[in-house]
Amino acid sequence: VAGATLFLDLDHNGLLDAGEPTATTDASGGYTFTDVVPGDYQVRYVTNASTLARAFTADQTRLFQAIRGTDDIVVIQELDPFTGEVLNQFDPPLPNATGIGLAAKGDRLYYSRSGAIDVLDADDGMVLDTIAISTGTRDGLAIIGDRAYVQHYNQNTIDVVDLVTQRIVDTLDIGLA
Repeated sequence: VAGATLFLDLDHNGLLDAGEPTATTDASGGYTFTDVVPGDYQVRYVTNASTLARAFTADQTRLFQAIRGTDDIVVIQELDPFTGEVLNQFDPPLPNATGIGLAAKGDRLYYSRSGAIDVLDADDGMVLDTIAISTGTRDGLAIIGDRAYVQHYNQNTIDVVDLVTQRIVDTLDIGLA
C-alpha cells in the first residue's frame, strides 16, 4: 500500500504517540525508519478516517477493523497487525449500520449494532449467533470473559450482556459526555 503511515509502537499500545518514529510507504509499499537504534520493534500503521472500529485478539496475533467505504457501506477486514496489509475482507450482517462496535475473542468476532450483537466466525464472517439487545446508537464494544460491554452512545450508558444467557444483566451509567 503506497502512502501509508507506519510507526514504531514503542509503548505497545497500538496508537501513534508523540515521539514514536514514523515512516511513509513508497509506491511499492517499501519503507525505511531513520535515526532508529537497531533492535526489535512492533511496526504498526495509522488507520484512515473511514475506520470505525478496531479489535485485536487477546494475544495480538490477529487484528480486525470495520471501515466505511465511499459508498457508505461497512466491511470488516483482517489486517496483518505489523504491516497493515489486508489479509481478508467480508461483509458484516448489516453493512449499512451507522453506529457499531467490534471486539475479537479467540476465533470469534463480536459486531454490535442497533438491536443486536452478532457473533461471527473470524475467518469468514459467517454469523454463528445473534444476541438481541435494546435498540439505539451503539458505537463501542468490549468482551471480557463471558460478558459483553456495549456502549449506548445517546444515553451515556453501557449495557452488560451475559454471553451465556444472552441477556442484559446490568446497565452502567457513565455520566454525561
